This record gives sequence, structure tokens and C-alpha cells, in this order.
Amino acid sequence: MPVTEIKSQEDFEKLIKKYKVVIINAHTSWASLSKTTNPIYDRLSNQIPYNPELFVLTRLDVGDAPDLAEKLDVQGVPFFMAYENGIRKDSVMMPSQSTLQKFLFSWSDKAHELGKSG
Repeated sequence: MPVTEIKSQEDFEKLIKKYKVVIINAHTSWASLSKTTNPIYDRLSNQIPYNPELFVLTRLDVGDAPDLAEKLDVQGVPFFMAYENGIRKDSVMMPSQSTLQKFLFSWSDKAHELGKSG
């Protein structure tokens, strides 16, 4: 599954309107934990079963969009958020690989269920 870059508030708003579930990886290019977690996120993105009409994985470099990061209440990096129907429902900060995997797969499953219910 490709990871979509969020560069602006407009990008964010389009994504949360278009998809039932949006996962955001808020990171920086320089933070050591982001450097460790980003390759894991990319690898997991290729393992997740997903419906491209319902579910999208994204990445937000908080250094490139500090106003959006503040609006989204990003407390640190890496910080992963799950939006369901435009509302933030879940988040996890600095997850282990297994925690991140559970987080991503559970939200992929949730998107699948939302797709069944319309």
C-alpha cells in the first residue's frame, strides 16, 4: 500500500473526507525514533490488507507543516493517529514494532467493517 504524504491542512481535510479510516504517521526527518519507525511503517504498509476506497496510510513531517501538527495536537514523534469518518479515534506515541503492527492491522480491519456497513 502506498503511503500518502500530507503537506498541508488542505491535504489533511481532503483525506479525512475521502476515506473512512485515515492513519497519520506524524514524524520528523531528523528524530532518531522517527528514523527507526519510518522503515517499519513502510514495511508494514506493504503487509496490510486494505480497500483503497476506505483506508489510507499517510505521513506528516511536522517540521514541514508545524501549524497542522499543532492543530492535530501532535505531542511528540513518532506519533500515529487514526481518524474514523473525520474524527480522531485513537493514537499511539513512540510505539514498539508489535504495537504499531497491532494498531495498523486493527484499523485496517475497522475500515473493512465500516465498508460492510455502508
